[in-house]
Amino acid sequence: MNILITILLGKVSIIAFLLIIALFVKKEYYVNREIIITAPKQKVFDFLKLLKNQDKFNKWAKADPNRKWEY
Repeated sequence: MNILITILLGKVSIIAFLLIIALFVKKEYYVNREIIITAPKQKVFDFLKLLKNQDKFNKWAKADPNRKWEY
């Protein structure tokens, strides 16, 4: 019986410790990414306005080589 109480107290103390740490952790994050394209705006727009060309910049679309797209 003492072993069960020890295990239970260990689990409760770990959970309490994690909750106390969660009080002091930063709660807001800011991610900023920038891509610089050295081409005229009209040329870039003409390329990206086509749905087929947008997949060339999508890392999730590149991750699956066996995907099938219909346009």
